[in-house]
Amino acid sequence: MVTHIKPEGKSWVIDMTPEMARAANVAEGSLVVLSFKDGDVTAEILPPPGEGLEEEVAQVVAEFGGAFAEMKRRGD
Repeated sequence: MVTHIKPEGKSWVIDMTPEMARAANVAEGSLVVLSFKDGDVTAEILPPPGEGLEEEVAQVVAEFGGAFAEMKRRGD
């Protein structure tokens, strides 16, 4: 079983495989966020984006993409 893993500081965002989603009884396309702190691991499941969200995000990026690029250039 292979899935995409993206480190985010002390957390890891993992695309849940269909098998993982079925085992957790959540919607396919969900993500799981594993966070590490003081020797403990916590997990949070994020549902897939709702209808239209990707389109809305694309519109915001198109409108404010220059500002986002400048913020990144100056440092997150």
